[in-house]
Amino acid sequence: MAEYFDRLEARDPAEREAEQFARFPAFLRRALAVAPGLRRWLDGVNPDAVTNREALARLPVLRKAELMEMQAKEPPSCNSRLRFWMEMKQIRASTCITRVRQPIVYSV
Repeated sequence: MAEYFDRLEARDPAEREAEQFARFPAFLRRALAVAPGLRRWLDGVNPDAVTNREALARLPVLRKAELMEMQAKEPPSCNSRLRFWMEMKQIRASTCITRVRQPIVYSV
């Protein structure tokens, strides 16, 4: 395999998928804890049951137009987005504008 792939990407696809689905329920629980709109959208979904492709495919699809409508009614708070991403420890927040409705800019 090419040298530019890290060990996690170069592993067997079945192994990678198994680990991703093993971690997904915890990710989904954290997202539901900080995002009220997502919590309402996925009302009745048990995060612990989303452990394979079939369960993932059963989640309701959220179309961009529906998301924009939800956010127009209840804009996402900067604090909840920051708390989610900081908890995920995947990216570090570099800018957060709370007084003006603008997107958060993240750096990887």
